[in-house]
Amino acid sequence: MGAAYRQTAKSCGYDLVQIETDNGTALTKMAQDRSLAAVLIPLSCCSHQLAAAARALAAACGLTAINLRRPSISAVRRALTEENRP
Repeated sequence: MGAAYRQTAKSCGYDLVQIETDNGTALTKMAQDRSLAAVLIPLSCCSHQLAAAARALAAACGLTAINLRRPSISAVRRALTEENRP
């Protein structure tokens, strides 16, 4: 995710942190050290197993998992708007 995704999240009141590969350590540590709101999962960019692992990890960290059908700016904006806000 590039600068446009980060700017979109920022306009919704969030900072976007990208984690592409993680065995759970980075997200768990970030959940302890920061105020994280949700995990965005771009479904078209990851396997079913990876998406399931991301959802399980989000749940274990007490975070909301939000599935994005495709990684677009409008999908990120919709996921983080008031009515869908984690």
